[in-house]
Amino acid sequence: RRTKDGQGWTGARYKPGTTRANAHVVAWSVAAAEFDHLSMDAYMEMRARLVEAGLAVILYSTYSSAPDDFRFRLVLPLTHPIPRDQYGDIWQRMNAALFGGQNDPQTKDASRMLYTPAAPPDAVVVAECLPGLALDWERLPAVEAVARAVAVSAAPGAAVGVSRDVLAFVLDGAEVGIQRSMALRAGRSFLA
Repeated sequence: RRTKDGQGWTGARYKPGTTRANAHVVAWSVAAAEFDHLSMDAYMEMRARLVEAGLAVILYSTYSSAPDDFRFRLVLPLTHPIPRDQYGDIWQRMNAALFGGQNDPQTKDASRMLYTPAAPPDAVVVAECLPGLALDWERLPAVEAVARAVAVSAAPGAAVGVSRDVLAFVLDGAEVGIQRSMALRAGRSFLA
């Protein structure tokens, strides 16, 4: 699509016969996030974090994105839907554990709609579908635990709570044939 306005989508499932509103949301089957005004380096760091966690993810730039003012949307499949009454808590956990607190606060709205990908003519676009696993949101750490882990990791010589082989994988990668299993182990270690 070459125009800004177009079709939208949402990860929410609504009560039958209702319109898009927070009060009508039953559950979320797909997680979505919005990131605006980032550098390409910040995008690549977030992308790497999600790949290292072994998660499947769709990433796409927005119509207003520019190389010096990067804007993108992110979609994560879930192992099972998030009930409406847990959405706010899980949104906070995902934002802290996976997105470094950079998800646009507007997306806390359970009925949030995003536009399908679009770009003006001759724009530089990003559109990626990365293989991996669906997010098991029930295993996300509480926000307080993420904050403690960040504080501890800043202390020199502090234990990081992951095995040496996981740290070696994060630093040096892995041999062909065991990369996926090591990525999964690393992701599970960091989310535990």
